[in-house]
Amino acid sequence: LVADNDEESEDEELVPTKWGLVMDRILVLSRKFTDILTKVQGFLWRILELHILKMVAFFSVWVALKEPSVMNLVLVVLWSLAMPFSRFRPMASCLSTVWVCVIIVCKMLYQLSVVNPTEYSCNCSMPLPNTTNLLPEEMMNSTLYKEPIDPAKWFGIRKDATALGYSKNHLIVLMLLVFEATVYRHQVHHYRQLLRSPPTIQTLFPSAKRDTLDNGLIPCLKYLLNYSFYKFGLEICFLMTVNVIGQRMNFLVIIHGCWMVALLVRRRRAAIAKIWPKYCLFLSIFMIYQYLLCVGIPPALCIDYPWRWNNQLLMSSALIKWIYLPDFYTVPNSKNLMADFLLLMCASQQWKVFECEKQEEWMVQAGENTDEPDPMEGQLFNPAPNFINCRSYLDMVKVLVFRYFFWFVLSMVFITGATRISVFGLGYLIASFFFLLFGTKLLVKPSRVRLMLWDCLIIYNVAVIISKNVLSILACVFVSEMQARFCWVIQLFSLVCTVKGYYDPAAVSGDTCSLPVEEAGILWDSLCLLCLLLQRRVFLSFYFLHVTTELQAFAKQASRGFELFRASIMKNVKFHQQIEKKSLSQLKKSMQRIRSKQQKYKDGQKSSDVSSSTDHSSEAESRKDKKKSKKRSWYQPWIDHAGVIHSGDYYLFESDSEDEEDMNYEEKKPQAQTACQLAYQAWVTSVKAALRERQRHQRHMKAVKGKESKRQERGDSQQEALTLKACTKLSVQDKV
Repeated sequence: LVADNDEESEDEELVPTKWGLVMDRILVLSRKFTDILTKVQGFLWRILELHILKMVAFFSVWVALKEPSVMNLVLVVLWSLAMPFSRFRPMASCLSTVWVCVIIVCKMLYQLSVVNPTEYSCNCSMPLPNTTNLLPEEMMNSTLYKEPIDPAKWFGIRKDATALGYSKNHLIVLMLLVFEATVYRHQVHHYRQLLRSPPTIQTLFPSAKRDTLDNGLIPCLKYLLNYSFYKFGLEICFLMTVNVIGQRMNFLVIIHGCWMVALLVRRRRAAIAKIWPKYCLFLSIFMIYQYLLCVGIPPALCIDYPWRWNNQLLMSSALIKWIYLPDFYTVPNSKNLMADFLLLMCASQQWKVFECEKQEEWMVQAGENTDEPDPMEGQLFNPAPNFINCRSYLDMVKVLVFRYFFWFVLSMVFITGATRISVFGLGYLIASFFFLLFGTKLLVKPSRVRLMLWDCLIIYNVAVIISKNVLSILACVFVSEMQARFCWVIQLFSLVCTVKGYYDPAAVSGDTCSLPVEEAGILWDSLCLLCLLLQRRVFLSFYFLHVTTELQAFAKQASRGFELFRASIMKNVKFHQQIEKKSLSQLKKSMQRIRSKQQKYKDGQKSSDVSSSTDHSSEAESRKDKKKSKKRSWYQPWIDHAGVIHSGDYYLFESDSEDEEDMNYEEKKPQAQTACQLAYQAWVTSVKAALRERQRHQRHMKAVKGKESKRQERGDSQQEALTLKACTKLSVQDKV
């Protein structure tokens, strides 16, 4: 009994209670949540490790552009040089940290009550009207003449009500620099805990490689997140250049357009990579130069710029703004340089891509970045799997991209030309109609021809963008003169200034020459360029070869079907021609037999006439005398009664049916079975079946022979009847 009680108590202890099950479930869920949270934290730290430097550089330059000054110029110089030269980036972070601290301290010290700017501020005297081209209202708004000038403002320091609000942006930059150092320290500690070194290829998903790209939709998205800039960085740089042109629309961005044309005309990726370092160096120096234009000369000198002097070359404020010259009245907009710095960041990253794509490790993990016109040159087989049959969702996406994206691009080209009624839109419409007319033929043409035509369209698109930028001087600076004299030019090129600040829109809105405001800008041109560049990458892809192969197969199948249809028609025509030829030959043979038999009959008739002429000579002479005396009869004298009777008699056609029956009989006459045929049939079926078939065949042969004998007898009887009939007719003729 004691043992039984112990066992029952142990069973009760082993059976879990309801609250115990709940706690176990909570523990399992908490473990899963902890694992998920750990993975999310690791992923976020990984993102910060990859992009924290770009965030620091972007925000530092944004703060410097928001407040152009000499002290902020140092930040612009540091990060403009650190972007293309990656080895300089750690030093740039350290120097930026020190310099931002100096700026914050200087701003704090300048807020002390000891500092009084009014003691050393200077007032510039207004110039005489004949010594400047400034209008009176422009002088009142000029930095030189509207208020006393604090020399510290040019350095980036000024008095403010709250020191914290004034130094807020630089404090955020300092916090980002500290956070950057924290991220790098954390990742070093993380790799030491895992007892492994940092990966040589910095990616978000280390497992996503080129080999896993075609495994499904999720692996494809991971691969694109890892290597999107590696694959499409060059196209992104071109789009950023167009973004700079569209936002600024002034003289200096024409240089960006010239660089873009110089890069595009090289066409090949290797040729572009050779001059890319020079392009990055130009962007870096050009960024610093433009920021210097925004800073300008110290206003405390009370010296105006030469283009404001009253000389023969009169320059309006709008023209100074379009050329992007420093001025105390039309101060250059430094915030527009943010687009230039983004372009510099993308170009610097692309320089790194050009260097990495030559390394074997990058080629294995990320794939090759080749732009050979013929990708299969030197390849035994296509490395890209065939996706035409759509075996997965990824294949469906590939079909949409590689097969139908071409027609979407052509529709974008058409929309770009149709939405803007100008001479530039006409070129887009002609190009879209040309490619829509020869689109399918273009896809199956050699890749070099296809790329040449497509590159011409890209060059035209870029030329339109640059032309609109150049013509913006007419739309922004000389808009009043154009409205008064050359309104047709405004309508022809859709000249409208897309950048604010050049003129008052209410002052130029007239009924005589309205500005096509809705048709201005390069937004549609930029979207068109994006589609054209992506489609060019599609043409260079291994996946597109499957599309061209399928189109070629469809074309061959269609031509083969037409050839088969034509061959069947020709076969039917030849068959009918043979039948007609055969029937014509039979008809000729029948007519020949009829002529020969009729000739024989006429010859026999002549011989009978000669024999009977001696017996009836006297009677004929008397009849001839009677005929001469009588009038001419209605019938023709060379036709006699026997000729009329025999002219349509049965004997003329007796050979027709007989010949046809003979031919049909010869065609239907069965052939005797040979010994080899009998042996083959016995081997295929059986001996008994072969013997039965032979007996049946012999009976059939006997029946055919019986029919043949009956036919011969019938033919003999018909011949006798015909002979008897002919004799009867001859006797009747003799009696007559």
